[in-house]
Amino acid sequence: MFVSDDNSNWTKIISKPQNKMELKHDYNELEKPVQARYVKVVNVATYDDAKFSIKDLRVFGTTPKMKTQKVTKFMAVRNPEDRREANVIWEPVAGADGYIIRYGIEKNKLYNSYIVYGKNDLYMHSMNTKPEYYFDVEAFTSGLPVYRENPRETIGLGAELQIAQRGGGGNAGYAQGAGTRYIMLKENVNEYWFDDITAGTWTLSHSYGPVLWSGQLTDAQVISNESNPKPTVTSKLTLLGEGAKTTGTLEMQVIPGKEKARIKIVVVK
Repeated sequence: MFVSDDNSNWTKIISKPQNKMELKHDYNELEKPVQARYVKVVNVATYDDAKFSIKDLRVFGTTPKMKTQKVTKFMAVRNPEDRREANVIWEPVAGADGYIIRYGIEKNKLYNSYIVYGKNDLYMHSMNTKPEYYFDVEAFTSGLPVYRENPRETIGLGAELQIAQRGGGGNAGYAQGAGTRYIMLKENVNEYWFDDITAGTWTLSHSYGPVLWSGQLTDAQVISNESNPKPTVTSKLTLLGEGAKTTGTLEMQVIPGKEKARIKIVVVK
């Protein structure tokens, strides 16, 4: 394992080239603290020429600005019908990166814990039915900028486009087959492409149902020898919005090529 401040100059901090043990959860504690911006893992060898992979990498440490604070206003409500369950709710602390909820059957033995980010409540289903439990909630902050994933940008909007070539023509709806292709719409991405479009009947639809466009494409519409061909088919597919507010339009263009066409989907705001 290597660390770096600039992603160019690297310092080795952990080296295990002779390791012959299968360590599914390898834990390494450094003898001296190390300050760095980047962490890199380099594989030396794998058994039986297997491919190298890492499922998870966690780095623990402290910063000079790190702070913790006990949360004094919280409550834990157990489910009377199933005492294994409880809802823990607490008053949020301004600037907190997250919270640690500790619990146990004695006040000084809160050996079980959860860590929570981005909210001030926790549903638990991990207690025994008979004993009473004690709880403690602690807020923490690293004092550093915290990255929070925007799933609408990284995963998508939960709206997929799908396209498929049909044998007989007509609107095939959202029927899916082996040749169906998908694209996930993502926030701040306004252009999408379907490649390898040949002459035939095609249906472009939302993967959850509505048909956006369906029609027959001819050889003249998908093949062109021009270096910068113009769209042969254009169509406004649907309005986009949030609730009753319209935020844009989804439009389609068929761009011919020398052998096959491309279908361009554009979000017009």
